Amino acid sequence: MSEKFTQEKICSKYHQLEKPSIPKIETIAKPSAVTIVLRYDEHQMQMLFTKRQPYLKNHGGQISFPGGRYEEKDGCLEQTAVRETYEEIGLDPQYLKILGPLVPSSTITGFTIVPYIGFAPKKITLSPETSEVATIFEVPLDYLANPSNQLEHKVEHQGKTYLLPAYRYHEFFIWGATARIVSQFTHKLLT
Repeated sequence: MSEKFTQEKICSKYHQLEKPSIPKIETIAKPSAVTIVLRYDEHQMQMLFTKRQPYLKNHGGQISFPGGRYEEKDGCLEQTAVRETYEEIGLDPQYLKILGPLVPSSTITGFTIVPYIGFAPKKITLSPETSEVATIFEVPLDYLANPSNQLEHKVEHQGKTYLLPAYRYHEFFIWGATARIVSQFTHKLLT
């Protein structure tokens, strides 16, 4: 069993970080939140991702964390992350332990995403909301933390070129804001 990345070590490292400043919801044009779900199997810590349905208007077919846009009923972005995680992958909030937020990330499409780190038991069965989520998969933290597995991906958007971090894991290509959040997570918490 790999002891490199455990819940205790990640929590300890997180608590040593300076806490991120989360902007007030009313100051953000398109506030949203995601959950970085971490689950430990019998061998190693895994990070959970979803692949969005290809026909979705926003980010169709892309790899993402469970999450979405803030709704007034949420009251705060952490609750947005928890609600969306439940709606998209069926992870009951009673089994999701939120550690805290990372620094917000902006997308080239105008969203501001606040990522929340959360731990969930591996034994919990997840079920994708098939109208939004094509599949759920996990990637070992050992793989994501290895710098040789991080790629650069060139994206053209509205006449501008962006160089973004990316990861290829089996048939999955993780890029954009999701890969930037992964890179931030691995840099701050796994090094």
